[in-house]
Amino acid sequence: STISEVIDPVEVQNIPLAGRDVYSLLFTLPAVTSDGGVSRGLGLSVNGQRPSSSNYLLDGVENNNYLVTGPLTPIAPEAIQEYRVSTSSFSAQYGRTAGFIANAVTRSGTDQWHGVGYFYLKNETLDANVFDRNLKGWGRPRDRELRPGIQVGGPLLRERLYVSGAFERFTGRQRSDPETLWFPT
Repeated sequence: STISEVIDPVEVQNIPLAGRDVYSLLFTLPAVTSDGGVSRGLGLSVNGQRPSSSNYLLDGVENNNYLVTGPLTPIAPEAIQEYRVSTSSFSAQYGRTAGFIANAVTRSGTDQWHGVGYFYLKNETLDANVFDRNLKGWGRPRDRELRPGIQVGGPLLRERLYVSGAFERFTGRQRSDPETLWFPT
């Protein structure tokens, strides 16, 4: 028997995800820890295994970034139909992993055309300033993100051929804090 959990698409779309990546849902599962402070991918460890013993799948095909031990391609939540995380006792067909398997399955086409368009905005004018920056007399840091996207699916040939696709564009700008540097003169 496999120990796994299926996360339905309604839950995937309603959870605020870090970076809008469905693989970040792994943080919500029991026995999962992260070494995300080292900026090397998600760095997830399940049941005490190393982060490099993970296997990210997209529609059953490997989606691993071996350099930073995380997913190679982030997936927008609107493009996901089913998300399954297996943490132990999984089949040998997956191979090469001892930690966990995160399998994201994309939406498929249906007999009728369906779609969703969305636009996410993050802007410093919508955020409050933090206490430390107020104490130093600094304004809010420049932090702007735009994420427009669309997901569409439907029939190409009635009851024979279906299509589904998603597109999301990310544009972001940030400005770092001022820093004092001393140089010998």
